[in-house]
Amino acid sequence: MNVRKKFWGQIVILRMFLVVLVFSVITGFVFQLVKKKQYNSEMVNLKQQVKDTDVEINKLKKIKAEGKNDDLEYIARQRLNMVKSNETIYVDMGKGGN
Repeated sequence: MNVRKKFWGQIVILRMFLVVLVFSVITGFVFQLVKKKQYNSEMVNLKQQVKDTDVEINKLKKIKAEGKNDDLEYIARQRLNMVKSNETIYVDMGKGGN
């Protein structure tokens, strides 16, 4: 009996296993590349947000340095939604988009 005929089934299964293994490795590699690209674009967006926030902080510091505390408080309350530590905030639910 020929050796090839004797182990033909095992050779076919081994080849199928190798094909699945190579496909899995390639798919995983492509998935990682896509995730890396997404994370890099997210990092760029976050860095831009940090720069914008730094600019805003510098503007607020400049306003504070000029002694315009009323303007600083207005900006903090309106744009940054900040409140004083002893204040209680009430929200009128009827005022919404109903």
